[in-house]
Amino acid sequence: MRYGVVGYGVVGQHMAQDVISARQYVSVYDPGYPEFSTDGARRAINECHCAFVCVPTPLEAEGGQLDMRFVYDVFTWLKVPVAIIRSALAIHTADNLVARGHPVVVSPEFIGEGVRPPYVAMSQPPFMILGGTKPDTARAIQCLSRLYNSECEMITMSAKEAEIAKLVENYFLALKVTWANEVYEMCRFHNASYDAVMGGLVHDYRIGRSHTHVYADNRGWSSKCLNKDLPGLLGQVGASIAPLLAAVIRTNDWHKGRSEK
Repeated sequence: MRYGVVGYGVVGQHMAQDVISARQYVSVYDPGYPEFSTDGARRAINECHCAFVCVPTPLEAEGGQLDMRFVYDVFTWLKVPVAIIRSALAIHTADNLVARGHPVVVSPEFIGEGVRPPYVAMSQPPFMILGGTKPDTARAIQCLSRLYNSECEMITMSAKEAEIAKLVENYFLALKVTWANEVYEMCRFHNASYDAVMGGLVHDYRIGRSHTHVYADNRGWSSKCLNKDLPGLLGQVGASIAPLLAAVIRTNDWHKGRSEK
C-alpha cells in the first residue's frame, strides 16, 4: 500500500517512519525541503491510497485562533481516497473540507514533547482517534491496519468531536502542569520539599506521575503545541464558556515570571 505524508516536521517524520517500519511505500511532500517540494513529489502523493496531513497550524497574529491556511492550501491540490489529518485543527475545519468534497478523517496525534515523551518510544500507538463519516473512517482504518496491528484500538467519532478531543487533551496536560507549579509554590512558601510531597501523591493512580516535574529555572508550561492550542481553543469558545482555561493561561504567565535564574 502507498502512503503519502504532507508536512515533514516532527509529526510528519514520525508518520513516515511508521510507514517505513511497516515495510510499506511512503511519499513525502513539504515545500520546506528541496527534495520534497517538487511537482513530482505532489504527483506521487496523489498516487497514494491515503495521505497523512501533518502541516503547521500556528496561532493567528490577531484574533487568537488557530490559523488553518496551510491546511486549506494542501486541499487545493491533494486528491487521495482519504486524507488523515494529524494536525491540530480549529473546530469545524474538517466539516468545511468535507462540504467542499474532500474525504477527510481527523486523527489527533499524541506524540508529545519534553523529556522522553512516552508515545515516541512505543512501537505503535495504543489507540487512535478517527473523526469523520463512517465511509471515510472505514477507509482510514483499512490504511492504518497495514501500519499497526490489532492491539492499536481504533476509536471513531465525528470530525468535530476529534478536533475538540485534541485541543482539550492539551488543555488537560497544561492544567496539570499549572497545578504542579502551584503545589511547588505552596511547598516553597512553607519551606517544605516539593519532591517529597509530589513523590508521595503520584502513587495515587488518580493523579499519576505524568507532567509533575517542576523546573525552578523554567517554570510553567511552554511548548509548540500548548502555546498555540490553548489560546486557540479559548479564542473559539471565550472566557465565559471556559473561565478555568482562561485562568490556566493567565496563571501560567505568572508562574513563568517566577523562574529562578
